[in-house]
This record gives sequence, C-alpha cells and structure tokens, in this order.
Amino acid sequence: MSAMTKQGEMQSLTREAVSEFANEYNAIRNDVGLTDCNSWTKLKISGYDARDFLDGILTGNLQQLGENEILHTMALDGDGVFLCDIMVFGGFEDFILLCPEAQADNIQAALSTGEGTEFEIADLTQDYCLIRADGPNSADLPMAILGGAVSGLRIMAFAEAELEGFTITVGRVGTTGEYGFFFLAEAKCQGELLAAIRAEAPQAPDCPAILHDLLQLETRGFSAARDLPNGEHPLEAGLHWMVDFHKPEFTGRDGFFAAAGEVTNQLVCIRLHEGTDVPETGAAILDDNGNGLGYVAQAGWSPELETAICLGYLQRDWAAVGLPVVINGHPGQVVSAPFFVTKSNSARSRPAY
Repeated sequence: MSAMTKQGEMQSLTREAVSEFANEYNAIRNDVGLTDCNSWTKLKISGYDARDFLDGILTGNLQQLGENEILHTMALDGDGVFLCDIMVFGGFEDFILLCPEAQADNIQAALSTGEGTEFEIADLTQDYCLIRADGPNSADLPMAILGGAVSGLRIMAFAEAELEGFTITVGRVGTTGEYGFFFLAEAKCQGELLAAIRAEAPQAPDCPAILHDLLQLETRGFSAARDLPNGEHPLEAGLHWMVDFHKPEFTGRDGFFAAAGEVTNQLVCIRLHEGTDVPETGAAILDDNGNGLGYVAQAGWSPELETAICLGYLQRDWAAVGLPVVINGHPGQVVSAPFFVTKSNSARSRPAY
C-alpha cells in the first residue's frame, strides 16, 4: 500500500500543474479517490459549557446544532476580521472541530476569545487520523466498510460505528460537488481503516490536497486560503450562509456588521472562452472597453470544461450573470455557480445508502 499524499503548500492550478494529477482528478470526478487529511487540526470541546462557549465564538448557531449534525461555519477576531472556517461535529456535550492545517494558529486564536468554566479542550491532531473519500462511487463506502450504523447519511451529518474494536466517525460532506466522506479515528487504527477502504475500493488513488482546491473551485466550494487573498470581508465572498444574523452576540460581531455596511464588491464565477493561460491572483478584470471592474481572487484550469475558470471580485453593480469580461486579453463571461453539474448531483446519479 502506497503512502497517501500529504497536504502541501498552496500551489498553482495552471494547466500544466493540473495535468500532473489528471488521473486523481478523473478518479474523484468519475469514481473515487482518497486524501490524507491527517495534518488537519482536530479538537474536541467537551463539558457542560461547551455549547455556549462555541456559540459565543463562532458565527453559526451552535444552539440549534443537533446531535450527529455537522455545521460549517467560521470564526472572527475581535475586530470582526475573518480568522478561519471550521467544521463542527455536534454532540450533546461533546463537539469535534476540524480545519485545515494552515488555519491551526487561527483556530487557537479564536478559542482564546471565548469564556466559560465547565468545558475542556483536547487537541486530537496527533492522536487521530482523518481520511476523506470523494467521488460518485464513494456513495456506498461507509456502509460497505462499517455496516448499517452509517447507512443513509444525509449531507452534513455523521454517525459512528465499530471496526476491529475501534470507533470510526464518518461524516458526509460535499465540498467537491461529489459524494464525500470524512473518516475520523484513532491514529493507531489507521492501517485497519485504510485496509478496509482499499478492500472495497482498490482502484482509488491517493489524491493530493491541492486537488481539492481545484474541485472546490469548480463547484464554488469555499477555500479560505484562496477565496480571501486580500482579507476581503466574508460577505463579499458570499459567506452569509456561515452566519446566523439573528445571534445577539459572537466574537467580532460589531466590527463584522460595521464593515459589512462598507462592502462594495461581490465574488462571482467567471469562465474564459479561449486561451490556455490561467490568470494569477490579482489580475485585472476589465469590460469590453478596457475599464476596470475588479480583480481575480483565484483561478485554475478545469479539465472538465477544458478552459480556465476564475473566482473574481467585481463591483456589485456589475456582478451579474452573463456579463462579458476580459482578463489578460482573453474574453470571458460571468456565469452561475457551480461551473457544471457533477455526476453525484446529476439526475442520473444514484442515492447514497
């Protein structure tokens, strides 16, 4: 069994770079691929005050998070500036927080702003493994490996089951636009877990973490490292779905809403019509007359569309689907999200059991 590809630093998503993991891309878009997320930060918050503690820090509503539900939300600093996005696995008095390694310091900073006495924070990063399986044919993996206890998982929900005497937590997410599952377990059972997955999906390649940046770009999933290159306001990036606007209090709330009143840009999807060049972050987005409309946040080469695609910040008055634009001399157009319908979301796709 080959070692799984570790998460690396942010890299370019040019056509040449993307071609290096064409096999892995095709696996997730058409079959199933595995990604090692062991370096992700994994924290357990437990105790009587755990829910109130997290609700006072995060922008989402933790009071309404049910047991075995997953909430994708974010944390701000005291001034209301974005710190990190977090996936919260909800329990009764126990919560698991997951976020990419690059945001480890920021999540610790966020936790330091909370208050409470009857709770404990345990860092599980080194003691637990985290493996993700994505692709249309990953739909049946959890049940095939762990049985009926994890069958029929709805999106943003999780369940637990036993494997070789170990407890495995399986969470269903959809950041790639395909069926996707996180497998969380004690690090000492990683070998058994991988063996069980490989037994059901021996064809699944090990996929690099950078591939998920491209997959999420294609489906307009959020990437903190790429979507906010200049510290843009979360509402400019369309992250309103991470915020409970009716919560009377959370860290940075006043600064967040004060800055929201000054937001003038909006993040949009842009598809270029021709050329193989992938624009760099910050590249100017122009109209047909050469007038500046905004700038590129992130871009990449889409093998599915065989062209470059971008997320760009445009002046709100111009952020409309169908708007023609020019980037680096190449014509393009603002399009709706996602850039295309994935196999897992198509009408022909079978449900996950």
